This record gives sequence, structure tokens and C-alpha cells, in this order.
Amino acid sequence: MDRGLTFTRDATFLNEVANHPDVRPHLGGDNETGSTQSQIDLGPFLAREGNFALVNQWGGFIFEHEGEGVFNFHTEFLPDGRGRRAFAAAIEAEREMFETHGAHVLKTYVPRENLAALGLVRIVGFTQTHQTAEATYWALTKAEWKARRSKRHA
Repeated sequence: MDRGLTFTRDATFLNEVANHPDVRPHLGGDNETGSTQSQIDLGPFLAREGNFALVNQWGGFIFEHEGEGVFNFHTEFLPDGRGRRAFAAAIEAEREMFETHGAHVLKTYVPRENLAALGLVRIVGFTQTHQTAEATYWALTKAEWKARRSKRHA
């Protein structure tokens, strides 16, 4: 049975997910070498003030607080947590961020080759804001989320 999302600043589980052979290649290259073979350590990122993650047994969402209710996030799920499980987690994360953590805007970017992440941001209601040769950029405001949620519950 899938469990709901929990708040954490502990990188232990997320490092396991990020460095899984089916996940690591999709997370981009090392800042210094560009290699997707290097190990990721999310500990320093999660230790920064305002940053945290919402996780379940399959992976989760890592949030970077940019200020004034704006959060940039990254998504990482093990293969068994993708598809409908990632969709359900994304819907839960949106609610948690807007209702509990004071978010006004959620932002993310999707590398062009990551079709699963692209599908996820589209299906959960994000709007593309711009693009580069390497990625597309997406946002969801609290007002957009509330309007979509109202339609779903009508």
C-alpha cells in the first residue's frame, strides 16, 4: 500500500533514490564535470534554510525556497513509483505546498529528454513559462491550483 507524503530534511533516502541507476541519468550532470555517473548528495541542499522534501516510499519532491512563497522543486521517483503513483504524489504535494507550506508559486524545469517528467507537469496542471534548447520551464500558481481544484470537485 502506498503511503502519503512526509516532510523531511534528511537526505539519506533521497540520496538512495537519486543515485539509483534508473534515476541518476535523468537528474543532469555534475556541476563540475557534467557527468551523470557521479554520486549525488542532497544533504547540503536540504540543509539550507527553507529547503525541504516531501517523500513517500517511492521518492518525492525536493523544494528550494526562493522567497515570498515561491518554491522551485525537483522530482525523483524510483521506477515502481512512476506513472499513477507519481501523479497521486504530485497532487498531494501541490495541496501540501499551497495549504501548509505557504506556497504561492511552484516552479520547475524539465530537461527535454525527460518525457516522464514532462508528462507529469502537464497532467497535474502546470503551465509552460519558457524554454531553452535544453529544458522547458513550468509554473503553477495557487490561484490556478484553486481554480482547477474547484472544477474537479464540482
